[in-house]
Amino acid sequence: MRGDGYEIVIYPSFGAVESRARRELEAADVAIVTSYQADARLALSLVRESRARKIFYDLDTPVTLDLLEHEGSAPWIPTGGLG
Repeated sequence: MRGDGYEIVIYPSFGAVESRARRELEAADVAIVTSYQADARLALSLVRESRARKIFYDLDTPVTLDLLEHEGSAPWIPTGGLG
């Protein structure tokens, strides 16, 4: 799906788009990663390395906070946190 200045890419695995994501991040002003994504930690790693403004959007903050409190981690949050 494409619009004026954006494209939505649906992919089967992060490995299938990792090289494209790296290329896109080189020219990106902003990079957004959301919670509940199976590959969020991998995507966050790439985004952290980029010069883009970094945004993490938590789709359900209460669930994330509950996981962090009771299990010590959430699958979409890096071990060292988002800071």
